[in-house]
Amino acid sequence: MKTEVYIFSIAKIFSSAYSLPKSIQKHCDDSYHIEEKKKISVANYTNLCKILAKKGHNPENLYFDSYGKPKMSGVFFSVSHSKYYYGFAISSSDEIGFDLEEIVPESRVQGLAKTILTTKEKKEFERAKDPQLYLTEKWCVKEGFGKLIGRGLVQDAINKDDAKYKSIKIDNSLAVVVFNVRSEGVSYFLDGEPLNGKR
Repeated sequence: MKTEVYIFSIAKIFSSAYSLPKSIQKHCDDSYHIEEKKKISVANYTNLCKILAKKGHNPENLYFDSYGKPKMSGVFFSVSHSKYYYGFAISSSDEIGFDLEEIVPESRVQGLAKTILTTKEKKEFERAKDPQLYLTEKWCVKEGFGKLIGRGLVQDAINKDDAKYKSIKIDNSLAVVVFNVRSEGVSYFLDGEPLNGKR
């Protein structure tokens, strides 16, 4: 099955009459104490629940494991948000990890590169045509891999430099899906519309 990635502009968050299952609302309330971040989380899970329901899954069956990873039997997904976008990736075939990040500002490139890149990646970084994009992609892959294994950005994720992934640049942000196995393909949607190619 193709993995589907749904990305939404934070600027287009709107109120919805949709009522989240209590366990999801509680997770959003407990995880975010800043109202703006809570609003983004609620919007993200609202859209996720709507898509899951369209695909025949009952959102009431979504739960969070002991590490806070959202799960549901028969489907795999991962959620993320950045400064300008929020979204999620869904697959029915295998665990995935998903991350959205704003392109790393030039002022942070060297410091972050020293912190997160492996020796192999540092050599590639030095040769990269676009160091900011390269570093952002590697950061997203490590975040996504941490979500895939369900443990967050632990040392195993930081040291991972051979993950299988697909990425797409959207304006000043990057979306990355990390796979356990090679994906048959990825379909991207931005604000509900199919998104083809890089922007």
